[in-house]
Amino acid sequence: ELYNDLRGKLKMHKSTLTYLIRAGLEKNSRANTSSEVRKFIKAHVHSSDHGDILLLCEELQRNVQGMSRGVLHELVRDELRNMQNSKISREDREIVNDYVLTANTSQPSPDTQHMCSDVRLLLPKLSEYQIH
Repeated sequence: ELYNDLRGKLKMHKSTLTYLIRAGLEKNSRANTSSEVRKFIKAHVHSSDHGDILLLCEELQRNVQGMSRGVLHELVRDELRNMQNSKISREDREIVNDYVLTANTSQPSPDTQHMCSDVRLLLPKLSEYQIH
């Protein structure tokens, strides 16, 4: 129904309109996810003995009815990222911040991939997830 309503008002390709509708619905679904569901996802991610996003989504899917797999995936990914980032020490954060500030002032437009590679060399204990 959304598609038919918008198709008459907007002059855009069918696939573009479909993409925009899906993205809007998922954004709305994420925004309207209750705090109880968010807490449930957070607790499950923190109590899990693995960090496999797909497996965590499978484990959670049956308990979060009405949520699309895409929205669940984003919420799980965000929680895993928050969990990983909370483990980064203050000293490591300062090393990265100092490096980024130095790189930003010494280069006209710093290459993010190159900077991530350099940080990986400076702090090999950080995971790929934490660096990006």
